[in-house]
Amino acid sequence: MRILIATDGSKYSEAALEAVLKRPWPQESLFRVVSVAEIPALSYVTGEESVLDYDFSTLKSYHQKIIDEAVAKIRAVGKQVSGILRDGVAAEEIVDEAKQWSADLILVGTHGRRGLSRFLLGSVAQQVAAHAHCSVEIVRMQDKEVL
Repeated sequence: MRILIATDGSKYSEAALEAVLKRPWPQESLFRVVSVAEIPALSYVTGEESVLDYDFSTLKSYHQKIIDEAVAKIRAVGKQVSGILRDGVAAEEIVDEAKQWSADLILVGTHGRRGLSRFLLGSVAQQVAAHAHCSVEIVRMQDKEVL
């Protein structure tokens, strides 16, 4: 079984990783951690900074650190794991990586946004579930902020 774990370093992604670590998987299972460095939309860029001035290398370093930490946690429980950093639109890159790697399952955390914020910001988890070629498990964190 091939399990792809998508992470953005948030506490919601951490909940998905914890779900992976707690679950008994078949011994031959392979894991891959993916994180996507995404250039922020113009509406999120503040001050004089523009997308062209954005320090993409710093963002990529941040995501690589997230991957390395997740890989280390999975490896510590004796599982075969690799990590990959992609850049682009998060949901598209996660779905593409799952397809290229022939994943059987994608695990992704959710921020649990509702209403207007979900409409405006979208949901990576929802987009992954809608477009993936394989099963998708969305891990919802039990958090008072979300409820």
